[in-house]
Amino acid sequence: ISRAGDSINRLYFSDLIGAGAGTLLSLIGINHLGVEATIYLAAAASGLAAVVYAWSAYRLPMRVCTVVTFILVALLTIAAIGHEIFPVYSPPDKLFRSAMKPHYQKWNVVSKIDIVGPYNRPCGGGALSTKYTGAMPLTWWIYQDGQAPTGIMNLPDGDVTHLPILEYFLQGAPYVIKPNADDALIIGMGGGPDVMISLFHGTKKVVGVEVNPVTVDADLQKYADFSGNLFNQPNVEVVNAEGRHYLTTTKKKFDVIQLSGVDTYSALSVGAYALAENYLYTVEAMENYWRHLKDDGVLSFSRWLFTPPRE
Repeated sequence: ISRAGDSINRLYFSDLIGAGAGTLLSLIGINHLGVEATIYLAAAASGLAAVVYAWSAYRLPMRVCTVVTFILVALLTIAAIGHEIFPVYSPPDKLFRSAMKPHYQKWNVVSKIDIVGPYNRPCGGGALSTKYTGAMPLTWWIYQDGQAPTGIMNLPDGDVTHLPILEYFLQGAPYVIKPNADDALIIGMGGGPDVMISLFHGTKKVVGVEVNPVTVDADLQKYADFSGNLFNQPNVEVVNAEGRHYLTTTKKKFDVIQLSGVDTYSALSVGAYALAENYLYTVEAMENYWRHLKDDGVLSFSRWLFTPPRE
């Protein structure tokens, strides 16, 4: 910039175009290559730009160190596509130590997903009654950014009635009021425990909305056999979308609309509430939920219980 002189307008225009293009390409890179590989790819692109500039501006031969650096970063990019070279450390108070070597992990623009286990304990957005004394289902735990766990429970034959634990979750409360509902909407379905609970209580059709595409893929594809292919059955519809946005695209009305622990604070430190978690409790959101309830429908929220209370 200090040497641009009268061409500063062209230089600054190019700078803005490059920054905008880089931002858009980084979103594609994160989804398809992962964050680490995308960082190396950006560094390689910068190195290549430096080489071209040095040659065009000074007519100098490409310096060996610049070429070596570019080649090294390019190799790191290729290696990082299939394997984390420098794994992101997660402290034990966020991600259980056993999750340091997850069974499956993937980045996208929403969050980093780590799937660990399976464990003989359920995981979802509601409490389990102390009256339940039976067996615990085998569950794959899904972590978002090292926290905010949800889980895919084992259901080998796809029959929810074979999981009696589903009767003892907090999320079952609205179905005491509305048993055998015609339809229910689950916003923030995660690994699908709320969907299972709804079906267990006799709901005929369940729509599950989940904002993270990696979690949706885990439900529908990667761990489908583990859950008895439940989420691919005709009475379950899985939608990859943000909850309130989905409601603006449908005219359906539901017997039950349920949100269970959907805003989990995991993204607070990076300001990611702008993605999905900031607008679920506004006046406009409540009006939207209300418009999509049938006349005798039930709107159900589960929230975290803190000691001392701070909500």
